[in-house]
Amino acid sequence: MGNALVSFAPSTIHSVDEYLAGLPELTCEKSLGSTRFLKTVRVRATSCQYPLVAKVFVIHDNSLPLHYHQKNIEKIRNALENCPNALPFTKAIILEKSAILLRQYVKYSLYDRVSTRPFLTTSEKKWIAFQLLCALAQCHRAEVCHGDIKLENILVTGWTWVMLTDFASFKPTMMPMDNPTDFFYYFDTSRRQVCCVAPERFYKHRTQQEELMEEPRGELSPAMDIFSVGCVFIELFTDGKFPFKLSDIYKYKEGEIDRPTQLQEISDEGIRELCAHMIQRDPQKRFTADKYLDMCRKNEIFPSCFFTGLLDYLKFYALDTAHPDSQIFRLYKDHEAFLEKIADSEEGILTLVNFITAMLRSLKHSAAKMVALKLIRACASRLLPTVILDRLLPFVLHTLSDSSPKVVSEAIYVLTDSLSYIKSVPMADSFVFVEYILPDLHKASTHPNITVRLALAANLGSLAETALSFLETSHLNCADIGSKEDVSSQHLYRSSYERELGGLHNAVQNIVATLISDSCNQVKRMLLEKGATKLCVFFGEERAHDVLLSHMITFLNDPIDHELRASFYASVAGVAVFVGTTVTPILMPLIEQGFNDPHDGVVCSALKCVTSLTEIHFFRRGTLCTLFALALRLLEHRNTWVRVETAYFLACVARNVPLAIKECRLRPNLKPYLECPAVQIEKAEVIIGCLMNKDLPASQRNSIYGSPEAPEIELNGEKWKEKCKEIPLQEVPIAAEELPLDGTSEDELCEALLQYRQLEHLLDRKNQFANQLRGVDVEANDGHFSQAWKPKGTLMAHMHEHRDAINKVCVLPDAMFATCSSDGTVRLWDWARMEKRAITNKSVCTYDRLTGQLISMDNCARERCVLVGSNSGNMEVFRLEPSLGSGPQFISSRCLDPVDEGWAVDIKPVGGSVMAYASLYGGVCGWDLRTRGSTWRLQNEAKYGLNMCMAVDSSRRWLVTATTEGYVICWDLRFHLPIAKLQHPYKFRIYKVIIPKMCNNGSVWASHYSNNEVSLWNLENQQRSKTLWASKCSPFTDREFTKSVSYGVCQADQHIFTGGTDMRIRCWDVSDNGYRNSYLMTGSAMDGDRLTATYTTTICDGTEVIQEQLRKNLSDKPEHQMGSRAAAGHKNCISELAILRTSRHFLVSTSKDGVVKIWK
Repeated sequence: MGNALVSFAPSTIHSVDEYLAGLPELTCEKSLGSTRFLKTVRVRATSCQYPLVAKVFVIHDNSLPLHYHQKNIEKIRNALENCPNALPFTKAIILEKSAILLRQYVKYSLYDRVSTRPFLTTSEKKWIAFQLLCALAQCHRAEVCHGDIKLENILVTGWTWVMLTDFASFKPTMMPMDNPTDFFYYFDTSRRQVCCVAPERFYKHRTQQEELMEEPRGELSPAMDIFSVGCVFIELFTDGKFPFKLSDIYKYKEGEIDRPTQLQEISDEGIRELCAHMIQRDPQKRFTADKYLDMCRKNEIFPSCFFTGLLDYLKFYALDTAHPDSQIFRLYKDHEAFLEKIADSEEGILTLVNFITAMLRSLKHSAAKMVALKLIRACASRLLPTVILDRLLPFVLHTLSDSSPKVVSEAIYVLTDSLSYIKSVPMADSFVFVEYILPDLHKASTHPNITVRLALAANLGSLAETALSFLETSHLNCADIGSKEDVSSQHLYRSSYERELGGLHNAVQNIVATLISDSCNQVKRMLLEKGATKLCVFFGEERAHDVLLSHMITFLNDPIDHELRASFYASVAGVAVFVGTTVTPILMPLIEQGFNDPHDGVVCSALKCVTSLTEIHFFRRGTLCTLFALALRLLEHRNTWVRVETAYFLACVARNVPLAIKECRLRPNLKPYLECPAVQIEKAEVIIGCLMNKDLPASQRNSIYGSPEAPEIELNGEKWKEKCKEIPLQEVPIAAEELPLDGTSEDELCEALLQYRQLEHLLDRKNQFANQLRGVDVEANDGHFSQAWKPKGTLMAHMHEHRDAINKVCVLPDAMFATCSSDGTVRLWDWARMEKRAITNKSVCTYDRLTGQLISMDNCARERCVLVGSNSGNMEVFRLEPSLGSGPQFISSRCLDPVDEGWAVDIKPVGGSVMAYASLYGGVCGWDLRTRGSTWRLQNEAKYGLNMCMAVDSSRRWLVTATTEGYVICWDLRFHLPIAKLQHPYKFRIYKVIIPKMCNNGSVWASHYSNNEVSLWNLENQQRSKTLWASKCSPFTDREFTKSVSYGVCQADQHIFTGGTDMRIRCWDVSDNGYRNSYLMTGSAMDGDRLTATYTTTICDGTEVIQEQLRKNLSDKPEHQMGSRAAAGHKNCISELAILRTSRHFLVSTSKDGVVKIWK
């Protein structure tokens, strides 16, 4: 704007708000500093989501060429539009009293970041310097020079992404050396008197004519910017020590001083030489930015990963305006391939970690936070200890206060893994556990969600072990220093260590006391199984006895939870070994109690405990003989595994006592329990062989003697095996006498065992095929009944016991079916009993223990067992018994996280004992009812919408989910990968999906919102092949539609039954050219006989559309006859349809008012 501005002094000074008064869309938030030249404020614009920086120039002279500078600023903005490391002014506005420059707000400049903790590492400084050179190269390629590069004009994001900003095209290029006012007015905005301006921009003398010029002399050149960047590099790598003041630049220009002394403080030789070359006095000797980058690559000044993709990859995120959740999912998808490229580069890993942690606090969904924590765990093993403590630890601890229990649990695991990689700790960080980590973990120990407490219990032992390592390592370093000093210093270190160790013990003890007295036994078991031994090492002998063992003994007082008692015996051996043999008098009655426990699993656990203690010679000989005598009677135990574990313990005792005791005391006592003499009682297999008269199941015998699938000897070759396959296995007699397992003949023993292995192998194969056949949905005589059966709409039964909407119908064996309702009940109906005996139509069993509305239900592999889910997130498995004497029997349960998963919207069996449920927020989980956890989990992307329903192919190889956004997503259950997806053209949500019984081409029926549309979609080409259209509107249009939905859809061979909001039930013939056989089975209670339906077919957009046309009848029937007919239909929306098969077929329909109807 010319050098003449310096002489102007404003007559009045106004507030910034007055200068922004002409722009009502801008709201001033905070002042960022003011100088005589520009006033800087943070503003908020109504049309922009993020804050802006406004630089206000007060107009003192209307003759200034403001419009010329405005065009220059817009030209720079357009030139740098695609430069990710440049942030030019986005708009220049000229008002009556002021000119305003706007750009995006970034919180930190490089000047702020250099002096902010955690301080930049050398790797981060190199990354910033590399980006700054790239930014300069981008600008110079666009023929844009900055003119005022300094630390204040370099912005740095939380993930160390650099942006060059505040391009100074309006500032003078040349300045006089005899008048420093110009420099201080335009360039010394921070008042630090730091000069990064190139020396060639200063001149000695000005003529009178030059003083009167308003435009700057000369043009900005790239060499000028190179000098400024060199000064920035020196200040960056010397932690804020700037190379030049204004007076130093004058001397440097005149040659009075050579290089600045700060160059020698740069430890990296390559960086030092680079800076020296960039600040050469002669601008002709300076290289371009691109040439400096080539030099850095050739001389390996910067890591190679900077040049081979790190900048290009992160550039995408710098330019991307997507939500951080989407960005973190993308990074997780690419992280394995990306980590391979930077695996050997500490700088690259640190840059990636900075990016992840910077986004962590801005993530919204818990799934995104989980992904970020997993990425942190993947990077932690490759980071330096100081980086883990300074960069990772604060962010991981921050997530411990997250509202999602899953995020908190994952954070505990990440915290444990990350800290375990630290092997050396400075003295200053020895207090990090007591003062920083353990207080937050103590809050987690009282978290209301059991998932968090389980995670803490599983990791507390490892965390305590790491905390002790921190303390010992830091004090070991101090001891090495103190060894060179006097004895008093060593005593001081020792007393300090004991004091800090006591504080650490107390902090961990408080957490242990909270967890070990938790109301949930699962937490107690987890603490014992995962951390008992490590906690013993941490506490020491005395505290281990007082804190752990004394509390563990109380677990045996729980008469219900046998798993808790078993976990005691599984863990007490490690505790006893550490505490010492002094606990033997305490252990003996506890072990005897374990031998007498009513649950077989506890007995086995107690036997394993004494076996492990015997192997390490924990007991004295007298104690061993006592335990041997106590265990002998368990050889006659009803449970096979108890007898096996007993044999292993007895053999272990025999190996650990002298020969005399073995022969004189042990063998005589053992002999009555064996059917034949055992020569080597120190071998468990021999004792088991003598007990083989009690038949062992195949699976148990295989684990003892080996798998039958790999026999050591082949009997009679493959022909013998083929002959055995033809033998009816039920007719093969198996007698104990055929197995001479007396140990006298080794050949006979091998032959007998081999025969058993071969036969059991065949039996297992037969059972396996039988189980597979049970899982296949085969309907007896289905084709015969389906072809002949066309329900006429005759009402057979009407039941109204539910008080609210019925949401699901589940058909069970023996002509039974169950219904679940929003009233919180599940009712079992016995149709065979009602049909044959003509008794009152009422349910035979009711289950009402679940809270909330029951949304989903399906039958399990077991007979009359159902899995039900409610909108409270609870899911329960129970058996419905029709007998009046016995009610429903609870089997198992689980609870979904309402924040992360919502509730189960649909449930389907997927083979064996595994049930799949689709949760509201896009997840699909496989739950093996024999275990507590999920066997597999699938997750739809958030953009697909919420889950509405699910269907599983009859082969159990794939399933589909349908969403609120009209998506159908197909998942391969073998590889757990999405293999196809499609979307309704108008994004209408889907309420029901079914897979045709004979589906060879990957097709699925879907019921959509509006027009009662039910379409058959081909997953391969993602197109509709057939559509059922029960609406008066034209097919496939979004201009006119009715809000009618077919909630209930079921299939019987070539017929599709639908029912929905219009309360009518239709039967559609979907066979080739069978549309004429479609008919309206029954109307609503309001329709009666007044409607007649006809069906036509057309081709619309390449899709066959079967459309229904309704017309009113002009009936002469008396009103009472029409009223009786009308009463048969539903009076509310039909919610579900199902086909019930006995000797005949029946159709079950339910409605939103709680009514159940059965039709034939």
